[in-house]
Amino acid sequence: MKHPVLATYVLQVTIFKTQSIVYCTDGKIPYVRKGAQNLPCDTLEKIRRLELDKGISSFENEVVAESDFSDVDNSAVWEKFKNSIVPDTSTEAWLKKQRLFVDKKLTVAALLLFSDEPQICLPKRSSIKNFRYQTSGEAERDTLVGVPVTVEGCAYSQIYEAVSKTKEIIESIKKFGKEFETIEYPEEIVVDYLLKNDSITNRIGRNITGIKSENSMKRIFWKLRDAGMLYMIGAGSAAAWKKTDDFESKAKTLKVNKNKED
Repeated sequence: MKHPVLATYVLQVTIFKTQSIVYCTDGKIPYVRKGAQNLPCDTLEKIRRLELDKGISSFENEVVAESDFSDVDNSAVWEKFKNSIVPDTSTEAWLKKQRLFVDKKLTVAALLLFSDEPQICLPKRSSIKNFRYQTSGEAERDTLVGVPVTVEGCAYSQIYEAVSKTKEIIESIKKFGKEFETIEYPEEIVVDYLLKNDSITNRIGRNITGIKSENSMKRIFWKLRDAGMLYMIGAGSAAAWKKTDDFESKAKTLKVNKNKED
């Protein structure tokens, strides 16, 4: 754009993201812009990281040199998956079709999903660690409580066990009310309230659970609705949630299950 009086110009340049790495004019190395810096990617490790960040390649599609077909074939998790999902076909044929078995080697995704012990081939890169820090500020080594819990196994079991361990840690923490009390989940607090009242609003739910977001509170109500314990009446600001006829029997079942877990 040219200024009509000063005869100066304003040039706008739009540079779109690319799916490839752009090297500098000498063709030797690429640079990464970070703040006001141009940082050189002058090692294979940095270039590899750039490829992962740009999505040119992905970690889960990498072929693991130490892997072998036997790591998945006849594993407990694969047998369970095959019997539930996979049509009647050979293990090797299905893995190849899904690009999980390449050049007689398994990919990272194949090991994480279908090997009983992926950590053997992927040490330090395929486990979950649960840490608990006793602080209201930034987590530091000095505020670490106890020994971190390491969760291993296939991705399926890791996810469920990590959630279970986290729940166990949270429920072991005590809060100070009238006395030291066990921390309850929002669903439990809502259920306890409705055992004494016929209905609850979003505002009341947020007040008794400490949840600040209306949408987050709605998700708690939706969980209880899907469990057949609540139904909504009204709409907009006048909306409320009433308990179903069999609310109390379902609430007792929840209490029994929780006591068994404890």
